[in-house]
Amino acid sequence: MRLNMLNGFDPKALAKALDSLPVGITIIDSEGIMLYFNDYCSRLLDRKPEYLGKNVSLCHKQEATKRKIVRMLEAFGQGRREPYQYRIERNGRWLGVTLTPLEEEGHFVGCIHSVIPEAAK
Repeated sequence: MRLNMLNGFDPKALAKALDSLPVGITIIDSEGIMLYFNDYCSRLLDRKPEYLGKNVSLCHKQEATKRKIVRMLEAFGQGRREPYQYRIERNGRWLGVTLTPLEEEGHFVGCIHSVIPEAAK
């Protein structure tokens, strides 16, 4: 199933809007293929243009992390609709991560991976 939720909204305008947000956003299809990431995400995480069109697990070196991603996508595919939320540490900085399922006509078509730096304590 193709992810097509723009309903006539100009994709270039949407990309520009997403790039202006202070949150890292990656859009992944139901098979784990990276479709999009905004500029802010590439500053927070390992995001490179060559990752687009490839499985998101390529961005992760640890096998445990790759398995976690597969399990989350499978759970969404089996009907889970609650987002996953967790924390990760990158370069001495804690990040809040949310993986939210995307649906089209009641079917899981992908997810939004959002990342927000946590405030220093």
